[in-house]
Amino acid sequence: MMYRVLLILQFIAILICLFCIVLLQFQKNTRQSRMMLFTIICGFIQNFGYLMEMMSKNLGEAMIAVQVEYVGSSFVAFFMTNFVCGYCKKKLKLSFVFSWFAFCCLIFFSVISYKINPFYYTSTAFVNTGLFPHVVLGKGLLYMLNALSIYVSMIANCVLTFRAYRSSDNIRYRNNCRLIFVSSFLPLMIHMLGVLGKWWDGYDPAPLGVSISITVFAYAIVKQRIFDVVEVAHQNILMNLKDAIIIVDSVYSFMDANNKAMELFPVLKEYSKGEKLKEESFLNVFLNQENSQLEMNGCTFNVHVNEVRNNDYVEGYAAIFFDITESIRQYQEMSRLKEEAEKANEAKSGVCQVSCRILYKIFQC
Repeated sequence: MMYRVLLILQFIAILICLFCIVLLQFQKNTRQSRMMLFTIICGFIQNFGYLMEMMSKNLGEAMIAVQVEYVGSSFVAFFMTNFVCGYCKKKLKLSFVFSWFAFCCLIFFSVISYKINPFYYTSTAFVNTGLFPHVVLGKGLLYMLNALSIYVSMIANCVLTFRAYRSSDNIRYRNNCRLIFVSSFLPLMIHMLGVLGKWWDGYDPAPLGVSISITVFAYAIVKQRIFDVVEVAHQNILMNLKDAIIIVDSVYSFMDANNKAMELFPVLKEYSKGEKLKEESFLNVFLNQENSQLEMNGCTFNVHVNEVRNNDYVEGYAAIFFDITESIRQYQEMSRLKEEAEKANEAKSGVCQVSCRILYKIFQC
């Protein structure tokens, strides 16, 4: 029974990979999208190969399946790490990239030629014990080095995405980093559980871990539109505007705010996406839905509220806070100077009138 469940899971994993490959065809063609496409293709091949391995009946079939599996699994970590580094704006040295790719090719050719070299697999045997008949492989030096490189790359991906998440104020970018962190962390944990013997005898959880990672990433593509260049450009423009912008949904729950809003209103940093606004000053702005002035934190803002519509439906509101504190100060200063000038003119006019009267009397004499 469990064997059938695992087979179904493996079929689902393959379908998820195929779905993601199709999904990426509708995204903008960038270096990042290509890296992720290569990762998903490798994950698809790895899962397909492991499905063949699970259904194999003898050593020959099992080893052919393993060879197919390694067409993908040899390169999954390589492409995934390149994607993560690019997304987190960390540039890898070209010499390192080529060296790592050469190592991946070495792993692949070592598996393909397992019959004539003992570097990756020291022995092969097909057994009928465990959850289902499976191949038992002796682990050679290259196997250990490959496992180490995979662990290091997955840990590095987690660290990079976590640091990028912590260092950015862009909510959208932080959400994407969080999803990529999850997609790197889950296969690491699943793989470690397999090493610790927490899975069924004969079952390799690594391909499933890759497919789960791809599932998380599919969610990021659909919900966060991670490769939509126009969306990213809009987001960057929004985030870098000098005027504060706060976006809420139709029931006045916090959805997003740009960097200036976070700077002016630090309380917004405490809000998570979808959380109801609690500050009355903010709520009144959206409830009134009229252009108004707001005094907060010693500043005066001219607030414009606009509806965010999808077709004929109001999905939320965007409030733009124009800081007019300096304009008001300058206006008040100009008013003060004007008043002083008028008083000076009045005083000067009075002096002139007195002088004229004195001169008039002198001439009369």
